[in-house]
Amino acid sequence: MHRHHEPRVAAAWLHRKPHGLDTSCAIRWSSPGRGRRRAAAALLFFGMLLLPLGMPGVFAQNGIDMDALEAQEEFGWGVRAYHRGYFEDAVLSFQRALALAPDDARARLWLGRAYYRAGLESAALDEWRTLLELGEDSLFLRNEVARMEHRRGVSSVEVVTEPYVMSEKIDGQRGDIRIFRRPAGIAPGASGTMVVSSFLGYELVVLDPNGRRVNRFTGGLEGFDAPFDLVAYDEGFFVSEFGGDRIAKLSDDGERKAEFGTSGLGDGELLGPQYLAWDEVGYLYVSDWGNRRVVRFDEDGEYLGSVGFESSEYDGLREPGGVAVLDGRLYVGDQGRDHVAVFDRSGNFLEILGDGQFSAPEGVSRFSDSELMVVDDGAIYVLNVENDTVRELADLSDDAERLTRAVRDNNGRVVVTDFDQGAVFVLTERPGLYTGLDVQIERVYADDFPEVAMDVRVRNRNGDPIAGLGSENFMITEARADVGDPELLYAGDRDEELHVSLVLDRPDALRPERSRIEDIIREVVPEVREHGSIRIFSADAEPSLLEPPGMGVETLVDSTLRQLQEGDARAPAQTDVAFQDASAKLFAERGARSVLFVSTGEVADDAFDRHDVDELARRMVNNGVRFSVLLFGAELASELEYLVTETGGTTYEAGDARGLEPLVSKMRTGAHGLYTLQFETDRHGDFGREYIPVEVQAVLAQQTGRDELGYFAPFDL
Repeated sequence: MHRHHEPRVAAAWLHRKPHGLDTSCAIRWSSPGRGRRRAAAALLFFGMLLLPLGMPGVFAQNGIDMDALEAQEEFGWGVRAYHRGYFEDAVLSFQRALALAPDDARARLWLGRAYYRAGLESAALDEWRTLLELGEDSLFLRNEVARMEHRRGVSSVEVVTEPYVMSEKIDGQRGDIRIFRRPAGIAPGASGTMVVSSFLGYELVVLDPNGRRVNRFTGGLEGFDAPFDLVAYDEGFFVSEFGGDRIAKLSDDGERKAEFGTSGLGDGELLGPQYLAWDEVGYLYVSDWGNRRVVRFDEDGEYLGSVGFESSEYDGLREPGGVAVLDGRLYVGDQGRDHVAVFDRSGNFLEILGDGQFSAPEGVSRFSDSELMVVDDGAIYVLNVENDTVRELADLSDDAERLTRAVRDNNGRVVVTDFDQGAVFVLTERPGLYTGLDVQIERVYADDFPEVAMDVRVRNRNGDPIAGLGSENFMITEARADVGDPELLYAGDRDEELHVSLVLDRPDALRPERSRIEDIIREVVPEVREHGSIRIFSADAEPSLLEPPGMGVETLVDSTLRQLQEGDARAPAQTDVAFQDASAKLFAERGARSVLFVSTGEVADDAFDRHDVDELARRMVNNGVRFSVLLFGAELASELEYLVTETGGTTYEAGDARGLEPLVSKMRTGAHGLYTLQFETDRHGDFGREYIPVEVQAVLAQQTGRDELGYFAPFDL
């Protein structure tokens, strides 16, 4: 498809499509600026009628390039459409600008960004590669091209896994203030925080991503007795109390809900409990150091058995340390035997891993689906449980004294506790040091000019959202001039605003579930509206919006049931078009964005003929939209499963006894790396004619990322 150096068109470009235009990007929505655009065109037309017949020659004699003027105006309309979430409109405007001014690198850069946000990554990559070939180099271009090529498997650069390096050291003693003392365990908390067990401080300390203490949990009236390790579960944390020989169960705000375990040698009794692990079934595993075993409890503290005893096949645990669960298997680091022992969920010994490759394995935690992170003396290793190979992740022997626990935080970093030194180390991949953040300006709001706001999405180099940033982590400039300290208006990991586009499967599929659909509408609409907004679409032969904003629940129920009853079962459903329209309605919303498909789980053979499933997935991912399914059937079609997996959504059974509140909670919570920053500009804006470049830089420890874009002030200043 030809997208470069398009031929010029006549002055009536407002009503004509440039030759070679990609028809898959045809306008689907009417942008708010379209009325102003018609008015501007009309004013230009009537002004030209008043000119003398020879006036066009005056323009030519004075050297005024009408194509350049028209290209500049078209570029302006494209920028405004982009910032309103109308990416197809933006694509058309930038294509027209390039048809009039083929060498305009700025318009080509914006065209690539509009393609990217529309989900057309191949087209975006073409535009950005062309810019690089033409010598238009920038950090944004190089980073985006490299990232997209790597993800699409077309990169010519070999990806090398390098050791992690220390990017920050968080000392427990800061001047006269003690933050924590003898940190033993650490676990990821909400919003990018880290929760550290202060063994001799007798408390848990919550640190934000910048290493500042933001909260502390003291264990209630009883307090903690030498808290050693902690692990998160669905509703809070479990904490092992080494001095109290017990396990404390906490809510997510640190309230002690229960405790279990007593001192002793018997079943369910403990002697110096240390490391903890929690599995997907709901079992808690405790390394019972004094009794040389690992004990299993359920969520309520009921004793379910112990493993690690000597048998004919196994010599038994000597000094059990860290524990972790992968795919139903229990892995136990044994400092006394210098290996990792493996057991099945029934407690049967299976095998030994890392034999002869460790000296004193202590903390053990999940690193990936097939890998464990093992703390061993002054180093951290990655153990592949499938092929029993070990590689070094980080060597901290020159900086550390006694490392106990290493975990990955919610921002993809590795955080490690040093018990003897009283410190926490933050590690990042070497390629991520100094340039490890992917920062993208998604939208600029200039309607309240000179007050300007922007949505900024921050991810790590793997595409995972960065949570927990504050205004101090950002610096904004306009044309390289500092605008002062920005105000943080919104942080996606803390402000639980939710916007949902609910898509109903084709009417003939859902008709047998008519009464349950009615119940779902009555339950989910008020639940979502408490946190934001909801729209309802039908994936019928002609996809339609059933619920405009503000419609009452009863009216909406009637409209939905009528659609299910009257929908044409013979005509093919346009599922892909419904997904595209439903996701597009979310682009301008601030907050968590989800497309929720109410479905039997099946799709027709031609369900994605108009819009490829990968294009839809990239469209959602590149705009922070998750795709989830409320499932009536037993199985999920591979296309739907792909959309759920790629976008980070969820599949939820329609008949779940808990109702729909857990589903809404899942859609609402979780980091998505979106921040809204506001500042006051000192630019005049030239009544909407001046293009104002804006840049933003995000910094977290020694990781940084940067993006630049631009905007126009409103016309009616």
